[in-house]
Amino acid sequence: MKNKKAQLGHAMTWLHKFFILVLVIGGVVAIVAAHYSQQFDIRDQEMNIIARKLIECIAPNGHVTRFDKEVIEDCFPFDEKEFFINISLENDYISIGDGFLEILCQAKEEGTKAKFYPACLKENYYVFKEDKETNLKIFIAIKKFEKNL
Repeated sequence: MKNKKAQLGHAMTWLHKFFILVLVIGGVVAIVAAHYSQQFDIRDQEMNIIARKLIECIAPNGHVTRFDKEVIEDCFPFDEKEFFINISLENDYISIGDGFLEILCQAKEEGTKAKFYPACLKENYYVFKEDKETNLKIFIAIKKFEKNL
């Protein structure tokens, strides 16, 4: 004949162990889920790198050597559906990519509410063209909603 009080005590010990096991596993799952569910938007850093690289390609050492579309396309490869780049130098300008992103950036500046907007950057640089100082304007818009957000 078995001792029923001993069986009850043994069951209570296993219930306590099961509760601690669920607590530990739940804590690990919660920490891992919190860590991997965070989303980081790196588009601002990417735009700054692109702008710096464009300046290095168009105006190495601060002097404009060539200003055409081929220089920009040779500078770095990019997906024209995800980017819009507009560069203006005096009366010349070069536009590459999806022009609709520029319209979305203007709507973002005006305060229009929407769920997703591209990241936008406007920069002005002073460079020399034919030994004359001139203003180089760079506008970059990056879409990449699914990749970076």
